Amino acid sequence: MGATGAKEQILSEHIKIRGLSIRTPQGELLIESADIDFRPGEITLLVGPSASGKSSLALALCGLLSTNEWRITGTVDYADRSMDLQTDNEGVGVLVFQTGSLLDTLSASENIGLAQTYSRKPAPLPIEAFDLVAGISPHVMPDAASGGMRQRIAIIRSLVNGRDLMVLDEPNAGLDPVNAHLFCKTLQETCRTTGRSALIVAHHTDGLLELADHVLVLNPVERRLGAVPCTREAIHEALQSTTAGATTDHREEWKRALGKNWKMRWIAKAAGESLISLVFSPFLLGFVAIGAAITGIVGTFFAFNYQSLARFLIPLLHDEALAALGLIQLSIVTPLITSLLVVSRNNALISADIAWRVRSSQILAMRNLGVPVNLLVTAPIILCSMLSFLVSGALATAVASYASIQTWGFMFSDQPLDLWRQSYFMSADSAARFPIVIGFSILKFLLCGLVSSAIATVISMKSQSLRLRMTEKITLSVVLGAIMVLLIHGVLSIVADSMYTAAPR
Repeated sequence: MGATGAKEQILSEHIKIRGLSIRTPQGELLIESADIDFRPGEITLLVGPSASGKSSLALALCGLLSTNEWRITGTVDYADRSMDLQTDNEGVGVLVFQTGSLLDTLSASENIGLAQTYSRKPAPLPIEAFDLVAGISPHVMPDAASGGMRQRIAIIRSLVNGRDLMVLDEPNAGLDPVNAHLFCKTLQETCRTTGRSALIVAHHTDGLLELADHVLVLNPVERRLGAVPCTREAIHEALQSTTAGATTDHREEWKRALGKNWKMRWIAKAAGESLISLVFSPFLLGFVAIGAAITGIVGTFFAFNYQSLARFLIPLLHDEALAALGLIQLSIVTPLITSLLVVSRNNALISADIAWRVRSSQILAMRNLGVPVNLLVTAPIILCSMLSFLVSGALATAVASYASIQTWGFMFSDQPLDLWRQSYFMSADSAARFPIVIGFSILKFLLCGLVSSAIATVISMKSQSLRLRMTEKITLSVVLGAIMVLLIHGVLSIVADSMYTAAPR
């Protein structure tokens, strides 16, 4: 982690930002023509109302806003260098994210070591920094650490990076009083011994105001940054002026909105979201259609062109070859390929969605509020997954059949297409065999949808006890779902074949 303590002065630069303006991708102006000075060793506190653009300013200073989407203008001068923010997105600061944003595949010490390794100017840590992580094992993984631990590790990670400006977004939000005090002491000592500047973005100034050499207030009404004295009274007065007349009274809208609460509304909303994402997604339907087209083309081409004796046997057995091709494609190959495509896409989507809801405590909040999770989350997902397999199966059957007839027509241009139509569907062209071919295909789709979505739901819901990362949950969900699809198709195909053979023509 570098040196065990730093007391020597490291020369940092006076950072001058002039004419800074930030406009969102939607065209909203957040800040206009702001001038900011970050002097060596000084700490600046940035406050402002919620959603006023404080975090956007922090990201802009660190070069983390895409200039292709955001409109950022202004200049930065430091270290005998001048940058145009409209064209240079390098950034001058290192950011401590509000959520920590640790790399979940690296341990605590590896997260810090990685930042230190790739720093252009690695910085030693003050002795106080080790007090901040004294109760954390260097080998702990982020998913095994509490929110406060992750925040403390992220703070140390930024300290070793060595950039002249440290930008901290709500750095004490997840810290207990003891560690919040340690953080303040560490930051102050770091700035004092290294000469680095710091910008603290905060909603609440408790414990932070004593550190500040300067206080900036972001006024979303006037879209400007203003300096105020480092006192609670001055900050409170400035914040009051930023909100005066800036808000619209939405009380009547709230009354109307909350008067629309009924159970069927929530069921319909949950079902609608699942229908759009799992059943009628253009990406899914396009994915399935491409797979079915390839299946129809390749199956037909090789059925009539691959065998060495095909040119001698096909003229004699053309009808039977088409009937066999139709049976295999309609009842075995197309349903299997379609099911594998759907399970790979839908199980990944279901796992990612539910795992995120679990990780962000949405599921816990629903249970705590008495909201039925099974009714509003699990049931719509499973039912829509079953419907997704059916809809995708119907689409795949139509596309594969169309691709097959077009391929066959190209290969045998001298033959009438009616011959293909009569022979291809011959396997299901009887009262006894039609229910077997179609019925078992439907049964395969329904069972695959039921079992695969249940697997994805259980794996994602049990994320706490399984101790798996989100990528591992998605992978496990897709793999187990695909295995079950193969088993279901294999068993039902054998059963269907025995019934098909015994059925009268």
